[in-house]
Amino acid sequence: MSAISGQGGWPLTAFLTPTGNLFRRYLLPSEDSYGRPSFKRVLSSIADAYHQKNGDVVDQAEMVEAPSPS
Repeated sequence: MSAISGQGGWPLTAFLTPTGNLFRRYLLPSEDSYGRPSFKRVLSSIADAYHQKNGDVVDQAEMVEAPSPS
C-alpha cells in the first residue's frame, strides 16, 4: 500500500469493489482523533458512496489499478 499513498502502516483498511478492485485505502483510528475520521465513520461513508455513486466508485477503482506512467 505504500506504493499507492507513499505511506504504510498497520492497521490498514482497504475497500474493494465486489470484483476485488481496490478503490480506497486508509489508516484509521477507532475513534475520531487528530482530525482523522474513525473506522465507523469511513465505513458508513464508503457504503453510502457505493450505493449512491457507484459509477464514481468504479471509476476510482480503475484509476487506482491503472499503471503509473514511467
